[in-house]
Order: sequence, then structure tokens, then C-alpha cells
Amino acid sequence: MSALKVASGKQIQLGAAEENISGDGTDITFAVGSGGDINLPSNIGLTFGDDGEKIEGDGTNLTISSSGTLTVS
Repeated sequence: MSALKVASGKQIQLGAAEENISGDGTDITFAVGSGGDINLPSNIGLTFGDDGEKIEGDGTNLTISSSGTLTVS
């Protein structure tokens, strides 16, 4: 199996240079230009740990799910 490896502190640039993905060994950063968004298609969730903690939208409604305690602060 092959892998694309990018050194820490380097970027994968998409479109304009200000749109990129980078990592530092601890965090992954998704950067977009001024006023840009990071878009997920409808019915695709952003999960945390497992499917029990998820943020998902269907194009109309946004659902935040938690199998345990949901804290909003």
C-alpha cells in the first residue's frame, strides 16, 4: 500500500495558495481564503470518536447528536 506523506509544516495547496491542508504532528488545519467555507455535502456527518457524537445537516436542518451529555457553553 502506498501513502502520500507530507512533512510537518508543509502544505497541500488546493486552488489558490490560501486554500490548503497542513499538519504539525498534533493538529490538522484546513485553511480557506477570506470569506471561504469548508463544505460537507448533505447527510455527511462530522463525527467525534464514534457515531455517537455527530454534527450532521441535510441541507435544511442541523442535528447535533450525543450518546452522552451534550454541553453548550
